Amino acid sequence: MSIKMKELTTLSGVPKATILYYIKEGLLPPPQKPKPNVHLYSKQSIEILDFISYLQDNFSCSIHEIKEIISSYDYNVNSSYEMLLDTIDIIMGSKHQQTYTLNEFLTKINITKDELQSYIDNGLIFLRDGLFTQKELDIVNMILNFKDFDIDIKLLKLYVKQARELASLEIEMVQNIIKKPNNSEIKKMFNILLILKPYIYNMTTLREYQKRRR
Repeated sequence: MSIKMKELTTLSGVPKATILYYIKEGLLPPPQKPKPNVHLYSKQSIEILDFISYLQDNFSCSIHEIKEIISSYDYNVNSSYEMLLDTIDIIMGSKHQQTYTLNEFLTKINITKDELQSYIDNGLIFLRDGLFTQKELDIVNMILNFKDFDIDIKLLKLYVKQARELASLEIEMVQNIIKKPNNSEIKKMFNILLILKPYIYNMTTLREYQKRRR
């Protein structure tokens, strides 16, 4: 079933100008034109617009990144959110960051190779396809700055320990979901792992700090 632009904007909540821009950028299929002044859009366009908005609102994905996600994989609107499992590096922006080899990384930061390896072994930073990104450089700088505030490295190791325990529980949940994957369930999973979890953790931490300051 096909719909007109007015209905598409109403159902999707996306302005006409934005929809036309997405069509121009190849994110949306062009409309059918049975008559010169009649443009008809597939109802699947609503789901595609929802997916684009989800990536922008929750992961701050640029149009370039969204185009890469859609064009780099066999995009199927019926498995949009399932595809996110294979495109997490693009979603989190690591594909578009400056990357460094181990030796390049060490020239940019005042630590030894053994110290850097200990951060990796302890799960404080992570290699991405054998390389580091600007994010890892920022994290190591933060860890080094913690020394000025007398923050015990044991606290960071405790973060890692609890993260691994939580990850184990989450993986069990994910494995149950992907046995019979569908867009709705995969979207729920991403909402929990990447949106709801940091919200609960960060807000709980801030509230605890506020209580202790009173």
